[in-house]
Amino acid sequence: MVPVAIFVLLTALSGAYFTSIGCRHALARHHRPGWHWALVGTLITTVLTTLAFGQGDLFDPSRWDKGKVPFWQMIGTISSAAAMSAFVASVIVVLACRLKFRNDTVP
Repeated sequence: MVPVAIFVLLTALSGAYFTSIGCRHALARHHRPGWHWALVGTLITTVLTTLAFGQGDLFDPSRWDKGKVPFWQMIGTISSAAAMSAFVASVIVVLACRLKFRNDTVP
């Protein structure tokens, strides 16, 4: 149970970090951060998690069906879990940045 909690925490933190880069960029240009930054942060986190989890097996088709569980089912499960936790964290970051933008621009 602990490794699952660590995995969810790490993917949520990385999703929040990648989203915060885009939000800080928008705030520095005095623009309101868009919701697309949450999707960008989620996408980057999901791709990096898939690459880290699949490693060399992703690029070697002869090793895809060697285990007890089909390789693509395992990759799909891990990727969707990473995407869900990263998306929740990314939405929270975008909400916080949008509130900061609104509070900073009040005359």
